Amino acid sequence: MEPAELSAVLKCFHIEARKVEGNPYSCNTMKVICSRLDRFLSGSPQGKPFSVFRDKAFKPANEALDTSLKDLARQGLICSTKHKERRKIIPEESATAKTRYLAKRDPRCDALWQKPKKHNASSFHSTDEVCFCNVPLGKHKLENPLTEMCKTAGLAHIYTPHCIRATSVTVLKAAGLENH
Repeated sequence: MEPAELSAVLKCFHIEARKVEGNPYSCNTMKVICSRLDRFLSGSPQGKPFSVFRDKAFKPANEALDTSLKDLARQGLICSTKHKERRKIIPEESATAKTRYLAKRDPRCDALWQKPKKHNASSFHSTDEVCFCNVPLGKHKLENPLTEMCKTAGLAHIYTPHCIRATSVTVLKAAGLENH
């Protein structure tokens, strides 16, 4: 089969492929199917001199795959893998949280972000009047506070800015929004 013919067949396959139950395949499954097909065609005994990913003849098929997956995600028929939440988020009014933070700062320091006092879990009391030192928080502490907060809190998992971004992208995609 010539690359142009195979591209037309793949284009139809990308749009119409479904599981036995009639549900669409996930994004990763579709990409794995294409990858395995490419490997099969380039291996022996076929030994085809083209790639379904890189050759220009397959551009329409690859565009159909991308468009199909985006449409299915927009319709909510496929979305990213749902992982178990690592922690519960306790809802709290942001104004209340800000007021509580400002009340616990050391009044002798004018900096908005102050270095926290050294506490371990057993010595920390939410009733303490001042929880911060008379020292502004350093530049490097402000650059990566998430990792430090996780370590200080003794969390089993260290969250990174990338982790937060990835989670927000997943939530936005599940809501039908795309990132450009």
